Amino acid sequence: MEKQNIIDGIRLIVIIGVFIFMVIGSYRNIINQNKVTSTNTYIDKDNEIVNSNLEKEEVTNIEEKISDTDNKEYKEIRYNLCSIDFDPSAGTFGSRIDTLGNAEALGKSVSFPRPSYDGKYIMFTLSDYGNFSIWHKEADLWLLDLTSGDLRKLSEVNSDDTESFHNWSSNSRWFVFSSRRGDGLYTRLYLASMDENGKISKPFLLPQEDPETYYDRSVYSYNVPDFTSEPIKIDTRVFEKKITSKERIQVQAKK
Repeated sequence: MEKQNIIDGIRLIVIIGVFIFMVIGSYRNIINQNKVTSTNTYIDKDNEIVNSNLEKEEVTNIEEKISDTDNKEYKEIRYNLCSIDFDPSAGTFGSRIDTLGNAEALGKSVSFPRPSYDGKYIMFTLSDYGNFSIWHKEADLWLLDLTSGDLRKLSEVNSDDTESFHNWSSNSRWFVFSSRRGDGLYTRLYLASMDENGKISKPFLLPQEDPETYYDRSVYSYNVPDFTSEPIKIDTRVFEKKITSKERIQVQAKK
């Protein structure tokens, strides 16, 4: 009994000690929360080691300045729509570059250009800057008519939210694209058709047996869509070897 009392007493002392330690630690954090410093060691131009102690507020201001500079520079990056000579037999690029669409003149940036398989059009995404348009609310789909050179915004399919990744069907009469128009958070895949005169239909989601579960409750985003005629079964290891090999398969473009 006496032995048990001793053990209980030790346990009580340990518990009290831990409690006091936690209280003291919390008190120190409260006292020093506005006096946190960052110590940086660097070598100056005279090869002397220098330590600089910066108050937390100063560190925050410096980080904000760096972040603002990076954001400003990134927002000035813009891409035009261009073409370049290509030799399909050798798999090499030439030196001649032509500008097909001057997005910079519009204060915009091109991303994801996709030519139709019949060679008549190039569809691309246009946003304010950069090339990761999936996060740009202002991103829209545009179309370049390669026959006439006309360039236009696809008002038939664009919304007030993001339109981004897209691809053509093999007969160039359909295209699929990703959009955040539903809830502004998740991208869903929309389909639209195009007739022989370039008239585009109203976009729609693929009908589902349970659309509420499939679309409204889904937490998945669909990007880089493409058309297939059947389910794709692929061995990733074989696929990787094919991509990284120097083997080339000759193809004949449709005219």
